[in-house]
Amino acid sequence: MHKFDEIILTELRERLKIPTDISVTLEFLNSIEYRQANYSDVKSIFEKQDISAIKSLTSEGNGGTSDNLLIYLLKREEESDRLIVVLDKFDLWSDPSILDIF
Repeated sequence: MHKFDEIILTELRERLKIPTDISVTLEFLNSIEYRQANYSDVKSIFEKQDISAIKSLTSEGNGGTSDNLLIYLLKREEESDRLIVVLDKFDLWSDPSILDIF
């Protein structure tokens, strides 16, 4: 597991109060360029948890100099999967922030 994923999982465990003895994994689904206007457009797709639509989302990007949304599926033992949207600030790569949990 990458350090970035560990940071996200630690925050998720705290926010969702997931005990450390419960196995959790993150499945990466997609990454798209983040702009506030774009987020409001795609949020309805996230709310529906339409995995195929999420995987088909694309964005122009600008050579790695933009903030990105990283979309993950949180998988837990004996629980429903949860969609996790993380804001990856281009200049703060080691400090991801969770925007939404569905």
